[in-house]
Amino acid sequence: MADKSVINSTVKCNTTMFMNFLRYSMPASVSIDIYRQTSTESKLAYEVIYMTVASLQFTMSIFFNLLTLRTVLQKKIRITSCGIYLLFFTLASLIGMSIFYLRIIVTLYFNDELEKHNLIHCRLSSMILNCAQILCLWIGAFISVERVLIECFHFSIYRSRICAIISSLLILLLTIASCITWFLGTQYAIHPIIPTMYLCKMRQLQSTWILVDEIFTTQTFGFLFYIYSSNVYMNRYHEAWIMNCTKFRHRSAQCCATIKLMKISIDNVNNSSNITAE
Repeated sequence: MADKSVINSTVKCNTTMFMNFLRYSMPASVSIDIYRQTSTESKLAYEVIYMTVASLQFTMSIFFNLLTLRTVLQKKIRITSCGIYLLFFTLASLIGMSIFYLRIIVTLYFNDELEKHNLIHCRLSSMILNCAQILCLWIGAFISVERVLIECFHFSIYRSRICAIISSLLILLLTIASCITWFLGTQYAIHPIIPTMYLCKMRQLQSTWILVDEIFTTQTFGFLFYIYSSNVYMNRYHEAWIMNCTKFRHRSAQCCATIKLMKISIDNVNNSSNITAE
């Protein structure tokens, strides 16, 4: 009976710990994965691997986003609605990746800053990082819709950019409002493996804020826009395929008719030659 109670308490404890781990941020999960290693060599190897991968991601992101920014700022692209969306997308990507890399460095090498400046390193950085991620998804959906309007409904590429600017600003405000839950819920917590260290963790929110988070941060509307635009493109592709097949059949029928007429003409010429010879 005692053994059974011990097992139940152990399972309950492990389940609670696992659910708590799910509330940690990505940099915090990296720190947990490094310090749960038993040997010093393993910790060092994991730290080198994680920092190498994170540094490569950060370098490539900055490099390619700056190239994209330089391309988007060209006049022929800048004056279009897609250019406005791509500008917002690139800036959000730059900010998001910079915050993510900074969080990893602070969590691993300047851990005391999480407690001293909890407002900046946990609350604000978590809010900005999630805002950047959500904004990229929304802007990607808007770019898809813009392409549908141009390709399928013959909207002008160089029409007024006011609609794109207003839409981008509204999405930015909506994204900031939806990420308030990250600002309210994220806080520093004691490291589950090393008690002298700290991590950023998402605490349990009230049911009202959980509902707000589910509505605004699941990207439902963004995926609906993407699915709608994909369906429109597939329908247009299907229509174009049917049209091309019909044209091919019509041309094949014309070729067959022409070949038959040529055969008839050749037969008539041969018959005329035979009659003349006789």
